[in-house]
Amino acid sequence: ALFFLPESPMYLMTKDKEEEAMKSLLWLCGNKEAADLEMEELKIVVTEFKTNASKRFSLKDLLSFKGTRRALLLSFILAI
Repeated sequence: ALFFLPESPMYLMTKDKEEEAMKSLLWLCGNKEAADLEMEELKIVVTEFKTNASKRFSLKDLLSFKGTRRALLLSFILAI
């Protein structure tokens, strides 16, 4: 029964499939005005998502936090 549902507009936008996302929004919203409004909001959210996704932590960054080191040490102790 799930094959009748369209892909998520958010998923389609993150894959740069704007036209398919609009079709999905039209199906979900039912009218063009609401779909256009949702599309504008989606564009903003996806742009922010893509810019924040490029900011990744390295292992050195993660281990620089005292709490992270403590949790990692505790995990190793419990694993033994």
